[in-house]
Amino acid sequence: MTSSAQLTTCMQCGHAPMVQLHSFAAFMERLRTVADSRRGMQAYLEANPDAAFEAFVACGNCRVIRIHPTPTGAVLGRFYTHYSGNVGYANKSASKTRRATKRIAMLTKQTGAVAGARFLDVGCNLGFAVEAARLGGFSATGIEIGTQAVEQAKTLFPENRFIATTAEEFAQTGERFDVVYCAEVIEHVPDVRAFAQALAQLVAPGGTLFLTTPDAGHWRRNRNFLAWLEVKPPEHVNWQTRQSLAMLFMALGFERPRFRFNLKPGIKMLVKRAA
Repeated sequence: MTSSAQLTTCMQCGHAPMVQLHSFAAFMERLRTVADSRRGMQAYLEANPDAAFEAFVACGNCRVIRIHPTPTGAVLGRFYTHYSGNVGYANKSASKTRRATKRIAMLTKQTGAVAGARFLDVGCNLGFAVEAARLGGFSATGIEIGTQAVEQAKTLFPENRFIATTAEEFAQTGERFDVVYCAEVIEHVPDVRAFAQALAQLVAPGGTLFLTTPDAGHWRRNRNFLAWLEVKPPEHVNWQTRQSLAMLFMALGFERPRFRFNLKPGIKMLVKRAA
């Protein structure tokens, strides 16, 4: 075992020590045998040793799993410069907007939002959920760290507001929203606590946060963690559980979360900020 990994304090709940689940070497060995989309990670990590890490570690208290140590923001930023996640997204605009529309209708019903309510999508990608929110009667804004994605979103959906910024930076503007939407973002974030604090600042008192992420505690998750398709650092650097998210956001002034049923190993969390 890696001694430094054993001594690491959980960045989310402060519990210590975390324990090692798997080594980086074991992960790289696993990548040599896969035939899925993660195969490219092996070549990337071999060519970029500063994106490597020592181990996957787990907190015995909140059950979060993360890589240790987490690569720096600069290293992750370089990875996303070459990230192919947006390729082909624009060609799927209609289907993605339809899917987002169903989710926005659910949020409208669950939150009791009225016409003109303020909606923010954190990590909006090309803006499909933002457009669905606008069509659903919200005053909609999307933020995304990728400037290229923001420019594409502005072209696709010019009636919305899109800003190239981070959640942490945008939280400092003082803007607050009735519904904050954050889908498949937190697993990419190196400093989860700082990110969650920014989300808390962005949600207006009495407002609601909707967050989705892979579920490391799901009963259908592959029991061999390294075989799970969502294990693909440096694209994903942490894996949450219902317990870890509940502890994190309740400590930041939110009420107890509600988790929507999901047959797939993914979390769908609705959590209201105290008024």
